[in-house]
Order: sequence, then C-alpha cells, then structure tokens
Amino acid sequence: MRRVLKYLFAVTAGVLVVTSLTAARAGQSAPAWSDRPLPGFDRAVFLSHVNDPAQTPLFPGDPEFTITQVASIPDDGFYMNEVHEGEHTGTHYSAPCHFDEDGRCADQLAARDFFFPAAVIDVRRRAAANADYAISITDLKRFERRHGRIPDGAAVIAWTGWQDKWGTPAYFNYDADQTVHQPGFSVDAARWLLDHRDARALGTDTFGPDLGTDPNFEVTTLVLHERRFTLENLAGLQQMPPNGAWIIVGGPRNKRGSGAPSTIFGLLR
Repeated sequence: MRRVLKYLFAVTAGVLVVTSLTAARAGQSAPAWSDRPLPGFDRAVFLSHVNDPAQTPLFPGDPEFTITQVASIPDDGFYMNEVHEGEHTGTHYSAPCHFDEDGRCADQLAARDFFFPAAVIDVRRRAAANADYAISITDLKRFERRHGRIPDGAAVIAWTGWQDKWGTPAYFNYDADQTVHQPGFSVDAARWLLDHRDARALGTDTFGPDLGTDPNFEVTTLVLHERRFTLENLAGLQQMPPNGAWIIVGGPRNKRGSGAPSTIFGLLR
C-alpha cells in the first residue's frame, strides 16, 4: 500500500509540476489548487510582483537581495532557499514605525489592519506625459464623479503604469544627476484622503506614494505619522475595478518590523 501511495503521490506531483511549467511558459498563472468559491467575491488576483532578485529593482541604498538554495530533495530530502533582503524589497507594505518612532510596528498591528476596500485611480495617461505628475484633489474628485465615492477606510491606489516597467532601467527613470523620476500623490491630495475619506493606506505601482524627486518623502511621512500604511511596488492593477474591490496584505510580521515584502491580493465581486 505504501508503494502504491508513493507512486500516486509521485505521479500527481509530476502532473502538477508539468502543468505549472506549461502555464508559466505560456505567460499564464499556474492553475489554482482549489476552485472553491470565495464567500462574497467572484475571484482573487495577485497585486504583487514575483520576488525575484534578477527582476526586482532595489530602491537606492537598500540591502542586497539574494535567494540561495541551501537544500535539495536529492541531497537532503527537502528543498529550501535562504532569502536575504530588506523589509522594503519588491512589493511590500510599510508599517507606521517605518517613519514614526512612536508608530506601531508589524507585530503590534491587528489582523483587521491588513484588509481594505480599494479605490484604484488610473493616472497612466498623465504619468506617461509627465513622469513627475502629482495626483491632485481635482483628480480625486474627478474619480468620484465617474466611479462613485471613495470608500471610507480604503486603500487608495495610484495606477501610474510603472508596473509595466518592472525589471528595466525605465522603472528608476534616472536623470543625468541620478535622481529618480516617478509620479505620486501630492501632499494636498494625501491630506484630503486622510481627512475626508479616512484613507487607511496609500498605494502605488512605483517605489512609493511620494514623487520620485521628493528627498523628504513628505507623503509617506504624513501617512505613516497618521498611523496608516503605504503599499509599494504593486502589480496587476489592470485586473482591479476602479471601485468595489478589496485588498488583503499578506507578509511576515517580524518583531519590531517596519513592514515586509508581501503577497498582496485583490478580491473582486
């Protein structure tokens, strides 16, 4: 019986591997392990880039990112990697203590703090014309006229189009002085979202919600000092509706963690 079970396990594992590789080569996601419905939602989507040292742009000055295999099934009976990276590598969340000495760190947050209704602001056309474009209050009010009120307590996400530059020098968009040029939120728009919509997170498909030219990180400082989150280097935003979806942030809760590389999910109705 054990031999039969081992044989069936090996065959099943082989089928799963071949299926996953075939899907990956075709540029598709691997098939879901379960097709059970999500209560209250139609489907789940990834909003994170794959955490890959060969593709992940590192913010200037961040720790080196490496993944090193330390065990294999033929040699050790199991497969395992050692991962070395900073807490703000790739797609990640930032906890309040990242910029606020009195703010809560990852291990001090409640489970509910990682769930948000989502509003996705599409500024791709403006960002393509101006890499230093700052989302304004006017943009936010235009969004609400078209798509309805931004939910209270939402993660408000800037879809700038930078997700499509991932893994290329264009993501940094350096000028001759090695200054990064990326779009972001204006300070006025961030303040309006905090004061008038109780936004719980600001997110973006760039390095962060600030303009790339802002050396003082004014928007991030404002958001984290208000005990909110930032969500950075997001991906897959074309899968999200402007309004009505939810976001779940999953990542390690390190002791005194200032955030963590994250698998972020969108839940769609």
